[in-house]
Amino acid sequence: MEHQLSTYPPGVVQKSAAASPWWALRTASRNILVTVGLFILLQDMYLLALTSRLREDDCETWDAFPKQLDFHESTDLRRNVKSFPSNRAPQQDPQVASAPRVDSKPRTRRRNVLPNRDAYQSLLGQVNDSAALTKLPDVPFNYGRIKKLRNDVFKETHVKKYLFASQENTPLGSPLLFFENRNTSQYFAVPQLHKILPSTDNRKLRWPKNPLRSCSVVGNGGILLDSGCGPSIDSSSIVLRSNLPPLTLESALGGAAAGLKHVDYYKDVGKKTSFVTFNPSGYFEYLGKLENDKLLQTFKEYMDQFGNAIAWTHMFHYQSKAKPALEIIRLSQALRFKTTIVSSHAKFLQGVNDFWKRRGLTGFRATSGLVLTAVSLALCKETNLYGYWPFPVDYEGREVNYHYYQYDAEHKQNNTVHKLPEEFKISLKLHRSGVLKLHIGECGGNH
Repeated sequence: MEHQLSTYPPGVVQKSAAASPWWALRTASRNILVTVGLFILLQDMYLLALTSRLREDDCETWDAFPKQLDFHESTDLRRNVKSFPSNRAPQQDPQVASAPRVDSKPRTRRRNVLPNRDAYQSLLGQVNDSAALTKLPDVPFNYGRIKKLRNDVFKETHVKKYLFASQENTPLGSPLLFFENRNTSQYFAVPQLHKILPSTDNRKLRWPKNPLRSCSVVGNGGILLDSGCGPSIDSSSIVLRSNLPPLTLESALGGAAAGLKHVDYYKDVGKKTSFVTFNPSGYFEYLGKLENDKLLQTFKEYMDQFGNAIAWTHMFHYQSKAKPALEIIRLSQALRFKTTIVSSHAKFLQGVNDFWKRRGLTGFRATSGLVLTAVSLALCKETNLYGYWPFPVDYEGREVNYHYYQYDAEHKQNNTVHKLPEEFKISLKLHRSGVLKLHIGECGGNH
């Protein structure tokens, strides 16, 4: 055979090899592998583009919402997200220095304490009710009025049954309701969704048989800076907060990738948290896109500052919030957060909005502050409000930042969705009638 091949012309030998079935099989296999590789590359590029679109649009205009909230194609987070060992400190970027201990940290941020009488007089001319800018009278609680309004809250908002979405009030297969009714299609509670909803048998989520002693509802207004209200806030039976505010930890100015820094806002706003709200798309904006283990660890560490609180998000506010809210709930369960993340129910959101509209609200919808005030009135005998002051200067004309924390320092005192001065007047009216107490300024002094 070797002799015969040596006598064939080179072109004949090559033609015979090309015609060999083994050669054809090898060529076909190579072509298949190349095709599969190109397909996988294109698929990865598509998924990357889709994910970027979801995150960059702040989850508000994502049109690829799956029918009936069926997430068969979503990978089980328990299989893919690594659990973080409790005996291992989180890895830190070598370029980021370790944060100092909270107790050794100087005051994080201070207000401009210089009075500005001209600014105060200018504001006084812009506010129709000048009484809103006068120091609050010290009015004792009127428990008769409080009880009447508590009954109105129960009757009009159905807070006991619909404060959060549960397996009982959102049965398997039932149509899903959205507060602002922006959904153009009908969705249903499929098993993948239903199984992550809590049960009312959960002791942590049970409504108390009798009203509790007192509640603190804590806003995030800059009026809290240097107030020293932390101990007063923490002395309440229940502390309700809005929008995952920093208490002892805050995202560094470089974003979540730069890690967290220790802060001492707790001296003014307290540490205790029983119930905290957050926008389901907000954690993308302030805490990063949670794209890797380090960012996941950062988010978990940030959430841990709220201890065993109930974290209340809004899967059923409107359609585009459902996917990110579901994602964060599943993530928290997979990583075993200390906080219990639940979703509001559309019927309560509608009920509490109507409740305040009957009492003077003309804005598009109530802020989380008014929503939590209603919850507090239903839960507690006494409601104390801190951090709610919608004006750029205080009683003495001193500058007041919109929020007390650093990462939102440039936010201005304006809002096109909510009418904050109007909401303040509603709270002020309740203060003067003895239904609740507004605390403005330093605690222990004249509020």
